[in-house]
Amino acid sequence: MRKLRLLVGASVLATLSVAAFYPLLTNWQILTSKASVKFSMLAHGQTLVGSFQQLSGTIQFDPKRPEEARFDCQIPISTIETGNPKRNEHLQAAKWFDGTQFPHIGLKSVAVTGNASEGFRMRAKVEIKGAAQEVNFPFQFIAETDESGVFKGSFQIKRTDFGVGKPDEEVGEDVIIMLEVPVALPKE
Repeated sequence: MRKLRLLVGASVLATLSVAAFYPLLTNWQILTSKASVKFSMLAHGQTLVGSFQQLSGTIQFDPKRPEEARFDCQIPISTIETGNPKRNEHLQAAKWFDGTQFPHIGLKSVAVTGNASEGFRMRAKVEIKGAAQEVNFPFQFIAETDESGVFKGSFQIKRTDFGVGKPDEEVGEDVIIMLEVPVALPKE
């Protein structure tokens, strides 16, 4: 019995030592009202710039341990804004995003590397309209205070890889996604 108590005590001590040496990753709260997810593409001979609102999800990140980071974010298709209400509605239809059947765009990290001085890279799975593709892109984490910061990055996708529209001479294939995601430590 004494050996069992000694073994349990040693296990608890080892667990506490590891937890003190490797603290949990910071769980950041996305400041949804300030987050910016923009896109840019060619359409009908002009550059179309639009955005999505209401980014939500989970971000666990410590700039000193990027390899342990976890990002799992989504944004509602219904928040698309292109400056033209009729086009916004058209893009939510089945031919394009099919917002009724697939109401969100998702981004989930696969791996994060890098450091604060040279920048970070994320390999992530992007899911749109039920199709998933991996992207690899640079990003920054800019600490504004000890309790807040902003993630900034951008990447490019081909819209037809996700079944968004059909190949078309009038609408470009390449879409640049620009992310600016302010975060803060959750209030207790």
